[in-house]
Amino acid sequence: MIDLQNRKFTIPEIRFLENQMSQQELGELLGLSQYQIWARETGKQKWLLEEVAKISEYSGIPITRIAV
Repeated sequence: MIDLQNRKFTIPEIRFLENQMSQQELGELLGLSQYQIWARETGKQKWLLEEVAKISEYSGIPITRIAV
């Protein structure tokens, strides 16, 4: 059984939960290009802690529950 209380969310899942936010919209929120968001979501670049913290703040999902 999946433990939903401790489940971690990926950034694409968070974008979907936030009214199906596009990579472009997330990029605008973080000051990044759509390509940079794509590169981070696919593992070609690493997320910066500041970026994940901003996503956490925006979505209300605790930073400890965001999988990067």
